[in-house]
Amino acid sequence: MNLVDRVAVITSAGIERRAPRILVGGDAKAAALLERLAPTGYWNLLKKAIKR
Repeated sequence: MNLVDRVAVITSAGIERRAPRILVGGDAKAAALLERLAPTGYWNLLKKAIKR
């Protein structure tokens, strides 16, 4: 199964479960975790990470 197929399976499963968020990939999960840990400082941390 290629990447596009896996994304389609994950997305359709999330839609069927009526999940409020569907995160595909480690980077999306890491960003979601960071956003939850530092909701007010999330964008500042993200800006610093992008500048590197």
